[in-house]
Amino acid sequence: MKKLFVPSCILFATLVPCSADVINFDDQATAGGAVSLSSQYLSSGVLFQNIYAAQNFKFNILPPSTPNYASPFWIDQNPGFIIFVTPGNPGINSIVPSVSFTLVGLTTPPPGFYSGATIDALDLTGNVIAGQSVTIPGTSTPTANQILTFTGPIHELRFAHTVGTSGAFPIDDLVFAPEPSSFGLLGAGLALLSAVLLKRRRAA
Repeated sequence: MKKLFVPSCILFATLVPCSADVINFDDQATAGGAVSLSSQYLSSGVLFQNIYAAQNFKFNILPPSTPNYASPFWIDQNPGFIIFVTPGNPGINSIVPSVSFTLVGLTTPPPGFYSGATIDALDLTGNVIAGQSVTIPGTSTPTANQILTFTGPIHELRFAHTVGTSGAFPIDDLVFAPEPSSFGLLGAGLALLSAVLLKRRRAA
């Protein structure tokens, strides 16, 4: 009788996710200039508004995954948004329990500068989730990479420009956990797999 081995991440799907989704923007063709992000990652359940992928300013901006990074405030100082929806369906809003990304540090020389911003995690009603807001000051001095993490139920991340600052606000390696409802789907799959295994055992 053949044995069927099931990965532990499936067996415990109702407790922990097998993996998280990661977007590093390196699939965007930015060699000729910055690319406006919108629905390029809809299959992963992510929309962007007023955020660009780029590889400009290579001496100042060294993203952890090269060559691209993403930045709001690229052509104006209007807020940028990362929005979570149902994968493949931009008309159905969604939430994720956690989001993190790398805020890319400023490398000098040569001289450079970054905009400041306030980043808010918003729920489905557009309200800021308690304790899930952070303000990053603008800078023209060297800074290290920072990993910023937000927890929710998060529907959007909003990047609001700090008046009086200028420059890019580069981020990379956007990581978000699967939507909680997906755990239910995995649990249903586990139940089906258990039934199949039981039927095979009885047949043997």
